[in-house]
Amino acid sequence: MNKLNSTIIKTVRARKVLDARAGYTIEVDVLTEGGGIGRSTAPVGAAESRSAWEVQAYPFGGVDEAVEKAKNDIAPRLIGMDANEQEHIDQTLRKIDGTPNFARIGGNTATVTSIAVAKATASTLEIPLYKYLCGLSETELSIPIANTIGGGPHARRGKAPDMQEHQVIPVGAKSIASAVNAVAMAHQRTMDLCNIKDPDFWGRADYEHAWVPNITDVESLELLTQVCEDLKNETGINLCLGIDVAASSLWNETKEVYLYRREGLARDTGEQLDFISDLIEEFSLYFIEDPFHDDDYASFKELTTKYGDRCLICGDDIFACSYRRLMKGIETGAANSVIIKVNMVGTLTDAFKTVELAHKHGYIPVQSRRSVENEDTAIAHIAVGWACPLNKFAVGGDGALKLNELLRIEEELGLQAKMPNLRLNP
Repeated sequence: MNKLNSTIIKTVRARKVLDARAGYTIEVDVLTEGGGIGRSTAPVGAAESRSAWEVQAYPFGGVDEAVEKAKNDIAPRLIGMDANEQEHIDQTLRKIDGTPNFARIGGNTATVTSIAVAKATASTLEIPLYKYLCGLSETELSIPIANTIGGGPHARRGKAPDMQEHQVIPVGAKSIASAVNAVAMAHQRTMDLCNIKDPDFWGRADYEHAWVPNITDVESLELLTQVCEDLKNETGINLCLGIDVAASSLWNETKEVYLYRREGLARDTGEQLDFISDLIEEFSLYFIEDPFHDDDYASFKELTTKYGDRCLICGDDIFACSYRRLMKGIETGAANSVIIKVNMVGTLTDAFKTVELAHKHGYIPVQSRRSVENEDTAIAHIAVGWACPLNKFAVGGDGALKLNELLRIEEELGLQAKMPNLRLNP
């Protein structure tokens, strides 16, 4: 390889930058001898909902220490290495850290370095990141799961729905452009109805720009049912409903019940199973994420056995994007879908192994944002490159940047653009 297209790393830079919530996060640049430039900025998961199983986001000294570790420990080791050897780079990051959960350099530090390396390679080779990630496999686009009414730990406890997300999914869309248009229309239409339903609403939104009215979970799903029916008549697109229960945030380990503060109810595990089952039946739910706490494989299995042939039972906190935990889910028959968040495991290589395992065993991988994001659009490319047929990017704010990137990818692919084959009743 001559120097003009050399993927040898010549520079690694790190800095502290602002995220979408005016907090600080780490950003890393990687430059190659061939002129490739890769930049990645770390998202942040909400402290209340961080899975017990994911890697440690930052070392003890926070973002400042992470930046210093990137400059003093990571950069000298990576300079001179080939950015095109992604797995070797990611293994090196684990060796530099030396802990099982990236406690020394931070999972976010490893994640942005790993992604920046991939971006630098794609830049050097003059191909989009999604093409570099997918290799020779067929490119498939990714449909948005739009968080439209928010609640739970991301909203006002007791004055918002108890569940974290109430979603609209344009499963019947024939293009990303029509899918994005449908969820954008749903977002606006929902705001209008929230103003009617809750006179004190005044456009409240959560971290992910989902609306936060003072209504219950059932009322939220009733409202979104109306939105979906109206939009189907207007656009011809079948829109389905989904929920992210974020059950770990509701679970009281001492009392062994799920506490629904808005409703003033406590549900034991059996009652939780019955409640979720009733919602699936009443609202024909397509997507159910984290209906039980993050170590309840048995209840996940029971719900999957009951409804896995008609909807997606998805694990986020229970799997934490971990190959080992997903394998346990496969062996026990828990869930049929998995959330993919690279910074839960620290490197592209680790996350990709989980995606490969999911594909191999018929689990649907869903590429997801974190609670607090930034302008980095890498996850749009990861969703396409790794054949994640669904994504959770949010509709407003920085989520729109990711959806816009999907629109650009669809435009670039032209006639080669292929929508995922998602049945209305998977």
